[in-house]
Amino acid sequence: LEQPFKRILTNDLINRWLFFDEDRNPNNYLVLHNSKNIPLVVAIDYNKADLLSEGMKISGMDEKFGWKREEKTRFLTLLKPSNFENLSLQNFERRLDAMMAIPEEQIRCICRFVLDSDVEKPEKLADTIVKNLLNRRAYINEYFRRFFTYQEVSYQDEQDERYAGLGQSFLDHYKKNI
Repeated sequence: LEQPFKRILTNDLINRWLFFDEDRNPNNYLVLHNSKNIPLVVAIDYNKADLLSEGMKISGMDEKFGWKREEKTRFLTLLKPSNFENLSLQNFERRLDAMMAIPEEQIRCICRFVLDSDVEKPEKLADTIVKNLLNRRAYINEYFRRFFTYQEVSYQDEQDERYAGLGQSFLDHYKKNI
């Protein structure tokens, strides 16, 4: 996995656990390129998200990083646990911190706003969703922080530095010979 895809997938992995969305396959990402040919990755297709189920449909295994799922689908291919080995907590921390920083009352206001004109008893449904999101985010935050630790230099950073050095030596060599 390369940047920016790795960053998008680490964030999306947390989202999948939060929304209980097991339908995440390569076709659920749209890749656009800007004028400098830099890719912008957009996660699409949220029709399998489940904000109403209580408990954890996607929960972590105790012995190693990965998940147990109630629904045994063949999806989550890009989000398989092996794609996240050798990553440090720094890769997940911004999303975890942002997720935990949203106050309960703000989540409730968003839910009420979205549900108010479309469902009967929006307060009751909002309460269910808010309770589920609060429980899930606490679980996810604790689980990811247990399995990922801070590293001085992550494996990917170390690999990127090694390749950057090779590229620089190549450029230096050919600048002298031009």
